[in-house]
Amino acid sequence: MNNDSISGYKKLENTKGITTDWLFEELKKVTLSFGTPTMGEMLKKPAVTWKIGNYTVYVQADESKIQMGGVVTESIGKNLFKQVGIGLLTGNFAGSKDNAESDRAVEELYKVVVQLVGGQPVENITSNVSTGIEKSFYMEQKVFSITAKYNIYLEDKTPVYFIQSDLTHLNYTICREDTEIFKLKKKLIALLPEFSIFEDGSEIGHLKKKLKLTKPEIVGEIKGKNVCLKGDVFGNNYEIEFDGKVVATVDTAVLTWGDCYRIKVREDSLQDYVMIFAVIIDNVIDAENS
Repeated sequence: MNNDSISGYKKLENTKGITTDWLFEELKKVTLSFGTPTMGEMLKKPAVTWKIGNYTVYVQADESKIQMGGVVTESIGKNLFKQVGIGLLTGNFAGSKDNAESDRAVEELYKVVVQLVGGQPVENITSNVSTGIEKSFYMEQKVFSITAKYNIYLEDKTPVYFIQSDLTHLNYTICREDTEIFKLKKKLIALLPEFSIFEDGSEIGHLKKKLKLTKPEIVGEIKGKNVCLKGDVFGNNYEIEFDGKVVATVDTAVLTWGDCYRIKVREDSLQDYVMIFAVIIDNVIDAENS
């Protein structure tokens, strides 16, 4: 099975006699964005595990291979109606978000295990994901509006950002607490969606969607730093890479009326930029669905 063929599963050939116990001891020394490991069990065999909502992310080794993945290990059946009700009211549905988090954790874990198996010293291991403290936001688009309007708020519903387009849906104004901070302009005629970002009247960034059939990418730069917005195989959930490091994620929330996204930011200094990227992602998704 190819490592890119499905989401949430990776494997390596075990040519060096790696054991699950060895992986556990080494992974305890590595800083991962999704926490520290415990020794558990998967398919009745020892495994290094992490809990992510209803999912368990694991890695285990046998004589021929090292495999890792994320599986549902907590039944949500008895709480399904409760979760659906909360999802309808808030736009949050734990199952879909846990799945996105699990898939990302497997990707991060795979990159680390490859380095460990390759003989990289533990002190030099990097997962390429920021381990800063996460802050969650939710972005809702107002329905039945002539212009595109977005409200972005914290988990406790405190409003933080407001974003609105003009009638053409080509020009956007991004405000933080009633103060304009950026302008976003979409190119009128382009083979693929293309955007320019302005601050105080000066262009500070430019992004463009790449031509890809799966796992969409939107790439460019802002203030001289490379930016890449990477979608999953379905193009619904995105990682935001800033200068080569994953600093935020944008996930589609289901069971809600209108567009709603969960935005998780790991770098406070990049928070404002992430909100622009979320609008770009929404714009690209809408274009693909129309």
